[in-house]
Amino acid sequence: MSLFKSWRKETNYQFLFWAGMINGIGSRISQIAIFGLLYQLTGSGMAIGL
Repeated sequence: MSLFKSWRKETNYQFLFWAGMINGIGSRISQIAIFGLLYQLTGSGMAIGL
């Protein structure tokens, strides 16, 4: 059985996979927003680097 066929068969794993993908994307968007807010408050790129 190929890997793709077994992946299609396991619906619980599909849900877990897509939930992880959405969670990862959301985490990156939050990180960008926090860095943007930090830069807006301090006006310093050094604060973001630290």
